[in-house]
Amino acid sequence: MFFLKDLGFQLNDSKSILDRDVWSWNGSVEEHFQMLQEERARLDSLERRMKGMKNIFELENELEVPVLFN
Repeated sequence: MFFLKDLGFQLNDSKSILDRDVWSWNGSVEEHFQMLQEERARLDSLERRMKGMKNIFELENELEVPVLFN
């Protein structure tokens, strides 16, 4: 089960995988891969926003609330 955790599978997902009589590596790996791509896109977006906020703060020494929502 630890190898599934190392691949980023959640504990509930790992248990479900190991409890199945028949399990498709291809289907589970593809589904997990898609989830990782979506998470990477979300984190990339968050990183860009944080860099923008950091740049504004460095230039203006403050962050105004309207800027945070743009």
